[in-house]
Amino acid sequence: EAANRVKAAIEALPVKENVELADKAEVEEARAKYEVLTATQKALVGDITRLTEAEAAIINWQVIALAIENLEVTYNGVDVSVLLPNDQNGASVTWSLKDPTQSSIIDVLSGDIIRAGLTADTNIVLVATIISGSKSTNKEFVITVQVEVAEPKSILSKEITNFDFTNVYATQAREESNKIISTDFKTNPKHFTISDGNITIPVDLTWDIPLNGFSTGQVVGSAIDSFIQDYCNAHGINLGDRTVGGYGFEDTFFISTFKTGSSAAITLGGNDWSFFFQNNHWTGTDEDSTKNRTFVVSDGVNQASIVLRQKFTDMSNLVNYLNNQLQSASVSVTAEKVSESQFKLVSNSSNTDITITGNDKEQFFDN
Repeated sequence: EAANRVKAAIEALPVKENVELADKAEVEEARAKYEVLTATQKALVGDITRLTEAEAAIINWQVIALAIENLEVTYNGVDVSVLLPNDQNGASVTWSLKDPTQSSIIDVLSGDIIRAGLTADTNIVLVATIISGSKSTNKEFVITVQVEVAEPKSILSKEITNFDFTNVYATQAREESNKIISTDFKTNPKHFTISDGNITIPVDLTWDIPLNGFSTGQVVGSAIDSFIQDYCNAHGINLGDRTVGGYGFEDTFFISTFKTGSSAAITLGGNDWSFFFQNNHWTGTDEDSTKNRTFVVSDGVNQASIVLRQKFTDMSNLVNYLNNQLQSASVSVTAEKVSESQFKLVSNSSNTDITITGNDKEQFFDN
């Protein structure tokens, strides 16, 4: 009679295909009743396959329940892939798409995301099939794949350590005298000549030059310029066309050409030039633009010719200058400081190109 009751309890269990986790208590109760039987009674019960199959099904459902609880999918919308686990807490997991047409956006085998071509943010419903033994169930996850936002184009400069692009302008042939202690040339007369290579002007300082409130350099410089003017007047040279002049400040004076460049020269002669100067020949200098640098920035419509011919204090100073040039030329590109030694050019919109050309392009950019 006891065996018959247990046999009936086992036969009342659902077949393995129909066992649910909700049947757990009934299955455990049947097992408990069976275990208290004697060996003779168990033999009378006979085959308990339905019980063992139900127990196995319950175990599988418990594995699946734990996997469902812990299985997660996290995606930030922009990464190139999403992690889709193939196992969870002892259960195997397979993935599919609720909408198979979205396979062009996500590969459920690898988790790779393809955002190219999306015109708007797109929700993807991922279906996880969680399997343990002969039991399985589904769990859905929704992720959002964000549309690609085209980034503005940018070009990074090379490392810049020298900000001196100075343009050195041409100079006159100009020399400063020794200090003038006395202007009494009556007792100590001085004679020398000034030549520009074409004319030679005699200077004869033979009188005591009064200061009259001026400095020694000023009065001697003025006296020498008077000799130059007198020479021009005597030889029919317009004073506006004279090539040299004299002037002074404080206790020194200068003799200078009006013309600049290396072709401008002054040569002193006579007995006493060394009383006033350390050297008797000097020349001007030509303009030096070897530190200048140029390159051209184009946005495909407008272009800015960047000419660097000054000394910048630092990268910020250089970037400000570049932006002034770009804005003045209506070029849709902005210079940005990256570090103390690098900047980058960034297009003002995603569909704007940046092209760099010019003589010194390679000194600033790799490509």
